[in-house]
Amino acid sequence: MQKKLLPKHLKLPETAGLTLKQIPSAMKLLPILVMGSIGLVNASGYAQTERLTLSADNVSVRNVLNQIESRSNYTFFYNNRLIDVNRKVSISVSDVDILKILDSVFTGTNVAYWVVDNRIVLSLKNEYQESKQQSGTVKGVVVDAAGIPVIGANVVIKGTTTGTISDMDGNFMLSVSENAMLEISYIGYLPQTVKATIGKELKVTLKEDSKSLDELVVVGYGTQKKVNLTGAVTSLDAETLENRPITNSTQALQGTQGVYVNQAGAQPGADGATIRVRGQGTLNDNNPLILVDGIEFPLEAVNPNDIESISVLKDAASSAIYGSRAANGVILVKTKSGKKGKFTVDYNNYFGVQQATYLPDFVYDPILFMEQRNQAQRNEGKLTVDYSDELIEEYRQGMKTDPILYPQNNWLDIMYNNAFIMEHNMRFSGGDEKYTYSVSLYRWVMATKMAY
Repeated sequence: MQKKLLPKHLKLPETAGLTLKQIPSAMKLLPILVMGSIGLVNASGYAQTERLTLSADNVSVRNVLNQIESRSNYTFFYNNRLIDVNRKVSISVSDVDILKILDSVFTGTNVAYWVVDNRIVLSLKNEYQESKQQSGTVKGVVVDAAGIPVIGANVVIKGTTTGTISDMDGNFMLSVSENAMLEISYIGYLPQTVKATIGKELKVTLKEDSKSLDELVVVGYGTQKKVNLTGAVTSLDAETLENRPITNSTQALQGTQGVYVNQAGAQPGADGATIRVRGQGTLNDNNPLILVDGIEFPLEAVNPNDIESISVLKDAASSAIYGSRAANGVILVKTKSGKKGKFTVDYNNYFGVQQATYLPDFVYDPILFMEQRNQAQRNEGKLTVDYSDELIEEYRQGMKTDPILYPQNNWLDIMYNNAFIMEHNMRFSGGDEKYTYSVSLYRWVMATKMAY
């Protein structure tokens, strides 16, 4: 069985629609090299202790790899566009370790292999060396303008979710690729982006964000400047929300410091996220108290485009206002309202395509399925199999003359089609000295079929 690093239907943003097999192997193998570098030596030792006896004459490399997988606890990972697994080899060994078998199979080729736990990765030698040379560790320290270490500053590799935080002395250490960009941020300070140089220690000085300290935050039944706050509060404004393509308001808090947001699925109409502000408790439910314009209201029922700001009260100080209902934290939502002045119409929309990000990799050839099913039953020691040779031959001939009675279909491609989605939002607002008004209209459409 051919092994792949990821399901072939999974599409990564950086590859602009390419399947996994089309991604350069150096890009795919880099995470494995970084994460597995510590245990590489020990894992190779395990491969040397497991010994096999193998005899094959003029068979494909894929066949040899499959035999090793079936007789050991190891699984092979490779890109079949780079590794010629159809090349014919002959091998006859007795009671030798797996690495010696691979030495015989790949002698005279440009194939490199290494072991990570119970996985054996195959790649080209030059790409393996290149991947090793382009990764390393960068160290640094984060301080403020007075030179005092900043504890808990976020250090993230730009464009990814991989990162770390500074320790009690402001120090951090992170595995990165050469010339990666690091984003350093902390509450109350302006974020900075610096270039990571492997082997060189960085010193990052954060400057105070005086503007953010003057912002107004919703606290209980009023507002207060951030600089005067004593409780733990996180806030999001309308500008931040408008730049994020969310379909459910519960998703708006993803990435917010101190707030756990988990979206288990993306089924239309059931794409709400679970929110935890103060962790998991044992009494009743653990959902935070959600107030929309001072009224308890489900957050998923609020149109994301109607939200002006969201404030999250994270510490026990909120219990002084809301009592025991605030034990799991409080989320305060303020919706947009009309402003004095001329009549205003705001319109925005987005268009996109939804597709399944993961689908199982099935065998769609019925002949191959029946033959492999029979082989599996014979391997289990069964005397009878599900499909006789006559039935398999009848099906093989039937596919040529009657594809309706003897189908060969890729059912996942038939059942799962890309869906075109679009959203339209329009808001009318205005007011004068006596009153203000704001009316919003929302329309979300998804087409279940897409023609190519």
